[in-house]
Amino acid sequence: MSWRTVYRVHPAADLFPMMPEAELAELQKDIEGHGVRVPIGLYIEKDANGRGVETWLIDGRNRLEAAERAGRDLRQIPTTRIHCSDPVTWIIALNIRRRHLTKQQVADLIREAHKAGEAERLKRKADEYVTPEGEVVFRQAGEKRKTSKRGRVEGRKRDPVKAAMLATAKEVGISPRTMERSIAKDSASKEKMPKRKRRSDAEIERDKFERLIDHIDFTPELWAPSDAALALLSEEKRIFALKILSEHQERVTKLIERLRSKSMKAA
Repeated sequence: MSWRTVYRVHPAADLFPMMPEAELAELQKDIEGHGVRVPIGLYIEKDANGRGVETWLIDGRNRLEAAERAGRDLRQIPTTRIHCSDPVTWIIALNIRRRHLTKQQVADLIREAHKAGEAERLKRKADEYVTPEGEVVFRQAGEKRKTSKRGRVEGRKRDPVKAAMLATAKEVGISPRTMERSIAKDSASKEKMPKRKRRSDAEIERDKFERLIDHIDFTPELWAPSDAALALLSEEKRIFALKILSEHQERVTKLIERLRSKSMKAA
């Protein structure tokens, strides 16, 4: 059993590459002799009511990989629970100390980490709003969002993802200007992407027709059953078959004529 089936890696942690093979081999030898001495870090994500909804591995991928190669029992590897308000900030702060990165590279990592790791969390926070007094309130089931006279949701941040990125940048010592430059670069690259062309109604109809003719069974047994086979049908089934075939006979005849004319023009 792979350690990735036992522990779910936080998307922000998975952005950082694993150790090179040579370093992993050294770590494997050390674990073979001494075991895993530094516990792996787990973070328990909670919902609005304080209940744990997901357990993430946020530190220890290389130790787990080396331990698995060393044949260690994954259940005996020590773990520790990481208490932090934001796992993405914790992961970024931990990893930039281990790697030689420029400030712009750190800003780009912050941006990608929040895009990868915060989508699910922000989805859960859709039922949260801030009162005029600054208090965070969670809506109860069925409760409508409070809106202003213009229909805007009161207290909602216009771009919570960007706010989270800037907060992480401040925490790890990256200036707002550097972070804004990384966000702007990402937005510019999205604008350059070619827009997906909308399919016409004719193209959609063509795809449906192609699927239809691909699944038609043209075997003689189906389209030319013997009298003995028809005699085995119940009276009800024979009447139903006559009704269906007569209803579609005119449509099928017209379709055959259209197909024949198109083919003759193409020839």
